[in-house]
Order: sequence, then C-alpha cells, then structure tokens
Amino acid sequence: METQKKHGHAIASNDKKMDTSSTNQPIATFVPNHLTLAETVRLPAFPHALYSYEGSTYVGMNNCCIARVNNSQLAESFIKCTNPVQSVAMYKDRVYALLASRSIKNDDQVCVYDMLGQLQATWNHPVSSFNCNALTIVSDQLILPDLFHQKLTVYSLLGKVIKNIPCSAIGNSRLAMCAAGSDSVIISDSSSNTVFKMSINSGEIIWKCEEIIEPQCITCDERGQVLVVSEEKLLRVLDAGKGNVIRKVTGLVDGFKAGLYVYENQLLAISHERKELLTYQWNN
Repeated sequence: METQKKHGHAIASNDKKMDTSSTNQPIATFVPNHLTLAETVRLPAFPHALYSYEGSTYVGMNNCCIARVNNSQLAESFIKCTNPVQSVAMYKDRVYALLASRSIKNDDQVCVYDMLGQLQATWNHPVSSFNCNALTIVSDQLILPDLFHQKLTVYSLLGKVIKNIPCSAIGNSRLAMCAAGSDSVIISDSSSNTVFKMSINSGEIIWKCEEIIEPQCITCDERGQVLVVSEEKLLRVLDAGKGNVIRKVTGLVDGFKAGLYVYENQLLAISHERKELLTYQWNN
C-alpha cells in the first residue's frame, strides 16, 4: 500500500454524511473548468468499481475483495468475496456487489452484505462481464443490464425480479450506468460512442448523446449534471435533462476504465491500469 499526497491536500474521504435515502446520488457544488490531482492511493489489486459512502470510499477489485479507504488508509479486506468484484453500490447501510463469473458459461452473482461484511442475500444474474460500475439503485430497486439479451433487469433489494425493460440501445461491450433522479438511469456504451438517459418506468429513451468517443465511466449529481470520461482522457459534463455537452474539463492524468464518483468539490476516480484511487480537486 502506498499513499501519495500532492499540493498538501488529503481529501480521499469526507466526514459529511450524504443523503442517499431517496435518489442515491452524490452532490456537486459547481461545474468545473479544470481538475487538479490532489492525492493518489495505491491499491493492492486491479480495481473495477468505486463508491463513496458516509466518509469512506469503497473499491471493488479483481482479487475478490472490496477494500475501504478511510482517512487515506486502505482496509485491504473489508469484505472478502468469492469472485472478482465488477460493480459495487452502497444503500441504506448495505453493500451491493456484482461478482463477475469466471466463465461465460456461468451467471454473474449479486451479493448483499451488511456493514460488518456479513452476507445477507445473494442471487444470480446473466453474465455481463463487460460492465463497468453498472449496478445501480433507484427508488429501492436494484437495476442491472443484461447485455446479451439487451435489457435492463429491475430487482427488489433482496433479488426478486420486478420487471425486465427491453433496451436495444445497449450492446455486448463496455457499459456503465448510474442513477439520474428517482425514475431514470443514464447509460454509456463504448462500442456505439453513446450516452443516453432512459426511464425505468416507461422504458423510453429520453435523450441520446453521440459526441463522446468510447465513454468509459459515468456519474451523475444532484445539480442535473452527468460526468463522462472518454477513451481520449477527457472529462465532459452533460446536462442530465437534455443530454447536451455543457463543458469540457481538463486536468486528467489518466483515462479511467473503471469507477468515477463525485462529492462536493472532489472527483474520485480509479485507474485500472495504474491500480490507484485518484482524488481530484475541482477548480473554476
């Protein structure tokens, strides 16, 4: 484990409690023009997923572990899982993880843990090994893409299938998804260079943005902004209501093919290739 600090900041965690009871969304205070790398934390394995919750950052990794970073210290085995952790989310003091199958012949697995790491529930989901932080919780419903059948599956928080939503816009490629309010999700598909917003009530595609080359990971905030990192190592900010690009943001040191999360004036990201958790400060 290695922690590096830059510019005298140590901001990988925040003591303020986020309200995730309704929309499960992070909070942003303004649209940035530039990002400044403030801190890096070396991770013990290749990371796949990222989520920030109540002052700690949780990272799902390919060594079958969910690590917890708190006050810049890495808890290497907060939860030990049975398979690589492809996606992770926190909701109402529960940890929800999508575990990737080791074979395309087998299903992926969704596991629910309490904050002590004890398994509470588990169920299978059709293999979606190209997911990138795509497990999403909206209004007490857990949503996962089924890439091979081109649909979204909506589960209860304990794994009961509520409904399937046809979604021909997704393909068998790297995909990321995040919640957008209480009734929608935003999805990026790297193969089609597309980011789109979809209603989970009607299945309607509300808007589609095709200006971003190979979107890799996304997150959304309560101000109606969608942050998308592309293969070309550029962060774009979209209007969540209309899908138009509001701003291009400079300052990234790496393109991200894993998780992205925003809280207040911090952007948290994980770099798969560098095996690092990166904390950026947003600047006007």
